[in-house]
Amino acid sequence: MCMGVATANSILVVSFARERLAEGADALTAAVDAGFGRFRPVLMTALAMIIGMAPMALSAEQNAPLGRAVIGGLICSTIATLFFVPVVFKLVHSRVPRSSRSDTVEAQPVASPYERADSHERRRAKRSDAVETATGRPAARRPRSAACSFRRRRRGHHCV
Repeated sequence: MCMGVATANSILVVSFARERLAEGADALTAAVDAGFGRFRPVLMTALAMIIGMAPMALSAEQNAPLGRAVIGGLICSTIATLFFVPVVFKLVHSRVPRSSRSDTVEAQPVASPYERADSHERRRAKRSDAVETATGRPAARRPRSAACSFRRRRRGHHCV
């Protein structure tokens, strides 16, 4: 429970800071605005959870230590969300120059498994041709060593 609330609050602060960054503010201004702008919602969420756990923490039952631990975790995570997350946001986003940052990320082409297998076969053929031309006779395939793993053999790799 505590981790979910802390994560949700941190996401709330970071998303607000990213919106400010997209509007053209620098990283420091965006982080400070996110800390101040989301102070009340984060505090209200944490206080609602703390008030809900208070009866469990104040009881004389077996679950009292659990309630105290959750309340302590919520207090620490709220402080971290309001102070530590904006500082880390500022540090991370101040390293990237504004001119090189873009809102859309261009997708890099990814080779399919079949294209990678073809590439592997071409490299193996190129190696065997090189051995053949260097010695003047066809390259003999060496026996597999014990170091050649099952996964590599399954892909058709033969240790050289």
